[in-house]
Amino acid sequence: DRLGLAYKNGRQVPMGTANGTTVGWAFKIPTLRVGDVVAYEVDAVVTPAPMPMVLLGNSYLSRFSMRRDGDQMMLIRR
Repeated sequence: DRLGLAYKNGRQVPMGTANGTTVGWAFKIPTLRVGDVVAYEVDAVVTPAPMPMVLLGNSYLSRFSMRRDGDQMMLIRR
């Protein structure tokens, strides 16, 4: 809600979490910007449980190659 996403226009999907079963909303984010990287038509799911942060899932991360250098992980655009 704080991000202004119209997620409730998406389809409801059952979800299994550590706290049990709940319902989330699956939808597409038309444009997602993280820093200077922009991705389009990213699949997303919003859960009703409040969280202090947004988690990036594979629908976004699969657009990158991941490289680890010591204790630092880098995402490199494909």
